[in-house]
Amino acid sequence: MIKAIIVEDEEHGRRALELKLKEYCPEVKILAFCASVEEAVESINQMKPQLVFLDVRLHRKTGFDVLMQLETVRFEVIFVSGYEEYAIKAFREGALDFILKPIDVEELKTAVEKAKKKWKVLQNVTRLVTPISTGIRIIPIKQILYCKAENNFTRFFLQNESKTVMTPRSLRDIQNHLPEPQFFRIHRSFLINLCHVKEFHRAAGGYIIMENGDDLSVSASSKEELLERLASPMDFCQ
Repeated sequence: MIKAIIVEDEEHGRRALELKLKEYCPEVKILAFCASVEEAVESINQMKPQLVFLDVRLHRKTGFDVLMQLETVRFEVIFVSGYEEYAIKAFREGALDFILKPIDVEELKTAVEKAKKKWKVLQNVTRLVTPISTGIRIIPIKQILYCKAENNFTRFFLQNESKTVMTPRSLRDIQNHLPEPQFFRIHRSFLINLCHVKEFHRAAGGYIIMENGDDLSVSASSKEELLERLASPMDFCQ
């Protein structure tokens, strides 16, 4: 199943998309329906969908406002709109697909299939290729302890390596290329590999200790989900 949220300000639009998904894309599980930017941001942050069907015009705001207000975008976006002129902007913002209303069933099925393939590829990633000052660095995923944001750069802390690796990519970009649920954003500055967490401490607002001894702050908004993930079976660490 692929978990999805529908963001559409018109009830008949939400209903039409829901019916088509249930009939032609049963592998899509709809977690929530949102009619505004505010509802969408709240639902996405709470429910962590893999796919979001996003209308362009949402009352006086737009679907692009949803993406701008999110700290991270850990899902694929399929825009569904009656305004073709927004298609180029949608793709520039990283949309997986753009479907015009009224929705064509074959286009919908094709878009959902793209989302499934992208998630499958991401979960099977074993290495990350990223630029560094002298060229490129190939980093095995399992060796990443954690990543730290430093302005628009990201610093990698690696297992069995005393030197860190700096890349001119944002932490948000790095997060979008690492498999979930193995990697989790515990703070605006830290993206950790759950396989390398040694301890969690509730003192000082909450912090974790990684295998290399580094202690990292955990934001209040991330603490509950972090504890849930640590308590769950982590088969991806095997």
